[in-house]
Amino acid sequence: MKSINIEILMGHSIGISDSYYRITEEELLNEYLKAVDLLTINEKNILRQQVAHLSDNRGGVFNKELQKRDSELRRINTQDQLNCDSIACLSDQILKMREEIERLKNKQLHR
Repeated sequence: MKSINIEILMGHSIGISDSYYRITEEELLNEYLKAVDLLTINEKNILRQQVAHLSDNRGGVFNKELQKRDSELRRINTQDQLNCDSIACLSDQILKMREEIERLKNKQLHR
């Protein structure tokens, strides 16, 4: 963090720079937030960031694995639907063949 920003945060006068150095409160806050973990004795913030970082990294791997499994599940569901359609088609053909066999049997019996 720039020493001039530290002086401003501490409420000190920065001399002649008071007239020339202009930093917005938002920029000052962002500068402070960059250094807050180094300025804090409590490790809670550092641990929170480490957990978030690890969660993001593992989350990425986890999400990739989930996407992979979702894709595989969609492929299996599609294949299952094709199989069901094929079975229905074969069933219809078997029914037609039975009807034709019955018709031929009846035709043979009536001769």
